[in-house]
Amino acid sequence: MELTTIQTLNLLPDTKDQMNEFIELTVQDILENGYDFKELLVKKKLWMDTIEGIFSDKRIKDFFIDEYNKEKSKEIGFGNAVIKLGSRRSWDYSQCNDSTLETLKQNIEPLKKEIATREKFLQTISKPVADSETGELIYPAAFSTNEFFTVTIK
Repeated sequence: MELTTIQTLNLLPDTKDQMNEFIELTVQDILENGYDFKELLVKKKLWMDTIEGIFSDKRIKDFFIDEYNKEKSKEIGFGNAVIKLGSRRSWDYSQCNDSTLETLKQNIEPLKKEIATREKFLQTISKPVADSETGELIYPAAFSTNEFFTVTIK
């Protein structure tokens, strides 16, 4: 008998403890058994995109909201979790006809460019330099480097 898609997803952990144990066992398995990193990175991308694709679908979101609204409580306990529906306002100022706001937005653009230019300068210096106007000692910007993989599914 073939599993349904939901039955397949139900093979994954159900609790935080199970999740943490699954993560640790998987990390150990990968490190001890030498899996192909390319295959795992591609699968990770596919898994993440699959879950995101399911739960970002408007039909699923609408279904969940309809089901949530049938509940008697606004805080729904399920297993070791609590489910609440939140909301966030998005403001659109384009129809306000507010000249003060438009002037402020126009004034900030040159400042953003000046900041970007100054940051670029601080990235390029390799040792402290004295500011010709203030005399203060200016130090190079600190940085850190993080490595990451990008995976594009064709």
